[in-house]
Amino acid sequence: MSSEGQSGSKTPANSSKDYVAQLISPYSSSDTQDLDSSRRQAYARVKFLLYVEIGEDSLQLENHMKRLHNLRKELFYIKKTEWQYDPIDKLIGQA
Repeated sequence: MSSEGQSGSKTPANSSKDYVAQLISPYSSSDTQDLDSSRRQAYARVKFLLYVEIGEDSLQLENHMKRLHNLRKELFYIKKTEWQYDPIDKLIGQA
């Protein structure tokens, strides 16, 4: 990997730490406050979206569990009242 900067000039070996620091944070100190503010806003947006997604997932799970519970109740009722009805095979003439 070469140590060429964006301008194409080679950096001296003793200033490699400065060069890396400039690559990591190319903003001046006055820009860092704006950057910190925008990072905080971006973090807040991402955090909000994650909370919304978690809420949606838990709501979907809760609704799924309710549907399963209702289906089990219906199945229990069908098994409980099954004796009252003729078998479908007998009605369609296969038995």
